[in-house]
Amino acid sequence: MKINTLNRRDIIKRFGAAAGASAVAPFHTALAEDKNVSQPKRVVFFLQAQGFSDANCAVKGITSGKSLRSEDLPVFIDPLAPHRDKLTIIQGLHGKHTSPAHSAYYGCLGGYRRNKSTPFDITIDCALSKVLPKAPVPLLSVGMESLNRMKQVPIFHATSAWGPGDKASMICDPTFLYRLMFGSVATGQQRKTYDENSKMLDFIAKTSAESAGTLPESGRKKLDPYSDISTFRDSVSSMSDSLKTYMPEYDEKYSAPQHETDWHDAMLDLTIAALKAGLTNVATINSGCGEFYGSWEGLGIDQRGHSLGHLSMTSDIWTKIRQYNMRMLSKLVQALEETPEGNGTMMDNTLIVYTSNNADKQHTNGATWPFMTLGNFGGTIQEGHYIKIENDRPINSFYATLLEAAGHPVEHFNLGGAYEKYDTGKGPLRELLA
Repeated sequence: MKINTLNRRDIIKRFGAAAGASAVAPFHTALAEDKNVSQPKRVVFFLQAQGFSDANCAVKGITSGKSLRSEDLPVFIDPLAPHRDKLTIIQGLHGKHTSPAHSAYYGCLGGYRRNKSTPFDITIDCALSKVLPKAPVPLLSVGMESLNRMKQVPIFHATSAWGPGDKASMICDPTFLYRLMFGSVATGQQRKTYDENSKMLDFIAKTSAESAGTLPESGRKKLDPYSDISTFRDSVSSMSDSLKTYMPEYDEKYSAPQHETDWHDAMLDLTIAALKAGLTNVATINSGCGEFYGSWEGLGIDQRGHSLGHLSMTSDIWTKIRQYNMRMLSKLVQALEETPEGNGTMMDNTLIVYTSNNADKQHTNGATWPFMTLGNFGGTIQEGHYIKIENDRPINSFYATLLEAAGHPVEHFNLGGAYEKYDTGKGPLRELLA
């Protein structure tokens, strides 16, 4: 639904007044009445399980630095053709030091050796949430898998982290996320369930606080996800005007999904709603939940899980999956383009980053790790080009580039000590900066 810019600013400003100026001052200031002031930048990461190869984004005959505006895109990413002016294809990066194999897990966004159970340091999505304008939910991370997996494991951890050992929660059940985001302004059964869940969360928080001195560390760690969810709930509950404006309809896609892709689509809709409502400026969408599985029966694909990774990334099955996810990206771009912001649209201040949590394929050594971006991040990142990175730069250098574009330059991102040898240069990738 389209709304005018003034209404959207007014909605979020009311949230600022309700939640307290000190908590949201940077966000509030960025949305001031003057259309000439800079608007809040935002980033959306989309991680595809099992791999994303150079062949999936190879444009015939093109050389580095050339425009994509008049080029034919390969079939795997062809749904992005209407957005070629915003699309940049990046090849030449590596993640050899992450030893991804089946999945790099936290190493995908952290740029360090994979470890399924424990992140070694902060990941780029969390790092960006610390330097971009504050939002009620610093990071919205969502996961997409089989229906059974999304129902059985509504909260998961695999790709995002706030620091060493500090995992960021991924929400995998869209009905759960819907209630968290919109339960405080919902009616009927959704409001009833929200209130019941809130009582449970409050009880767990109280019990946790009372037993903090007696619980072993392992027990306290098990309660961390509940603390994350409580914080999420409390952060958004004061944004009633904005929530009511952008609340999607709770239809059968949520309550009676026929296939997992119904829930995948619901997760995308909720992510778009969160961005439009000003709930977050950083989102990570995990197709496959950051592991080496995945299910797309809704596309007519019977094969699922680990065995999918044994297929060629250019197979008919992976073409179907890739095109489905490209349509998701296209929908996201269109939704942001349709939402006015400042003198332009939300898309003008957004960067969408697509890659795999597993480099180019299953059983990979990470020697090749392509990325695609959509948007220019408020005029700071190149768009509409093919870029081939030379001199053996790692994925960390791309993440340093994002921090530079966000106004927080660093010489390296997570490449200190023994890891420095994996980068032949320092600082951002200048060819990507506008």
